[in-house]
Amino acid sequence: EPNKNIFSRYSKFPYYAKQIGDPWSEFTWNKKENVIYVQYSNKLISYQLPDYKLIATKDFNSSYITDLCSSPTNELVAIRVDNDGVNYKTNIYILNGKSMSEVCHIEANDMKYNGLGRQHLMYMTNDNKLVYFSEQNGNMKGIVCNVYTGVKEKSFSLNTKYGAFYPTLSNDGKTMFYEEDNDPYMVKLDNYEVKEIKSLNNERAGNFFMFNPQNNNEAMIDRDEKIYVVDVTTGNTVREFALPATTGASCCDPVSGYILASAQDRIYVISSQDGAILFQLPNNSRALLMNNYLVSDYGLIMNIKNY
Repeated sequence: EPNKNIFSRYSKFPYYAKQIGDPWSEFTWNKKENVIYVQYSNKLISYQLPDYKLIATKDFNSSYITDLCSSPTNELVAIRVDNDGVNYKTNIYILNGKSMSEVCHIEANDMKYNGLGRQHLMYMTNDNKLVYFSEQNGNMKGIVCNVYTGVKEKSFSLNTKYGAFYPTLSNDGKTMFYEEDNDPYMVKLDNYEVKEIKSLNNERAGNFFMFNPQNNNEAMIDRDEKIYVVDVTTGNTVREFALPATTGASCCDPVSGYILASAQDRIYVISSQDGAILFQLPNNSRALLMNNYLVSDYGLIMNIKNY
């Protein structure tokens, strides 16, 4: 049944969206279990898709929850909790899927501060690692942890001088991108050891990076209302296309590869092949696209598969 409360000051989502969170919620989606996780305040809640059935709720001692991520291959999810009210430290909790029972936790007091809405600072990979990013004296490092034990197994340095933004790691842990001093860089990793750092030399701020789930050799850079598709084996641009006016990319759907682009009062779903607009909707909040489920940070979700 349509949710009649959608007409509110918070959103312009149509009335047939479903409300599963509060304003300023964060989301992640687990591919293996088709479960969406919603964080708001000091809670993490799991819902089974496609019927939005409530599965479990887990309370934390802090409302400073600033990052979520999900494994690309198994049921695990991870949540970053700052200032937990007990020891005033940063911890990453790895949880066992739907039930959200704790598998382990990682003390991550050196983790870089996350002050950017599109920026993520931890990733889970195909080989059962969690990589989070720290920064000290301008040098960013990746800390590689075992997802089952929480043990920090190794680290790699990017040798940055001025700090870095939008560190983005591929599911296989072999390629990453970041921005430093307005310049995007591509990094090639082998067993989490840096083999090459290549400047892509565009010298413009605002770079945002996404990997194409439909093509493992492609990554996408959002810059100046354009998408530049890069071959990750060479760093060369293979195609480019314009985004709708005054928009920036929010994410790439981890299944379809569609790009979600947001303007001040509208969101667009566009093709990652040529930028064709596939779907658009009035909306005045930050949104994400996960397996054709459109979610906003006001706690609303809708399935756009049939549109």
